[in-house]
Amino acid sequence: MADWKRRLFGLGLPCLAAFFLDTTQRLCAQPEVYWAGNYHYILQEGTPFVRTLYTWHPLAAVCGYLLWAAIVTALLLLVPRPLAVILSIAVVFGHIAGAYSWSAQLVDRYLGVVFPLTGIGLGVGLHWYLKSSIHINMKQLDRPPFPPVVRWGSIVALSAMGYYLFVIRS
Repeated sequence: MADWKRRLFGLGLPCLAAFFLDTTQRLCAQPEVYWAGNYHYILQEGTPFVRTLYTWHPLAAVCGYLLWAAIVTALLLLVPRPLAVILSIAVVFGHIAGAYSWSAQLVDRYLGVVFPLTGIGLGVGLHWYLKSSIHINMKQLDRPPFPPVVRWGSIVALSAMGYYLFVIRS
């Protein structure tokens, strides 16, 4: 199996599961007034870019989430293996923390179910990806799919866009 497929399954699936949990809770937590069409009446959203999208329309927020998922997926595929593992761990824990913040009243459920399942899912994904990478010629695995300038230019551009839109934009 190609390295990009192993990355998507081993590193991407845990990210996707945490992402869906977080974003679904964010959408469902919006008050009835919001869903009645008063899009400026949203619950506190910590990401300024997503908060702006929520004030436009719920579908705009969903598009923002899809943009974030696309950026993370592209970076998982482009960055070197150690950075891909670090990115996967950071995204999973970030989205689980976000999901937790939206349903803090369900603390017992999170501590008893979601956190262990997240750890198991991430652990199995990381183990599978790293173990399956060992059996392949490392020179072949480390060969970038694009010329280095294109690859690193894409990594810098995607990282900058993701950081600007989802972290510092206000």
